Amino acid sequence: MCYMVHGMLGAVERPQAWPSFLHQVREIELGKDRIEGSRLLVVASQANRGATFIAQSVTKQGLMRSYVQNGNSPWLFEFFCQ
Repeated sequence: MCYMVHGMLGAVERPQAWPSFLHQVREIELGKDRIEGSRLLVVASQANRGATFIAQSVTKQGLMRSYVQNGNSPWLFEFFCQ
């Protein structure tokens, strides 16, 4: 998993060095282009606790249906505000 994450980050930054990820890079770029003013940033997990928490709840707790897509819950809003 860690290799995949580092590979995807490297592929987005330097796609020519990661030819096996070209399809995924194109998909990421298409999604990013649909959101005006968006950009990709690499940050430490401590700086993005909310995303880390959501990712871990899906992978470790098996929550395959994202509760985020179902609407904003008050506790999640508070989590991001803190």
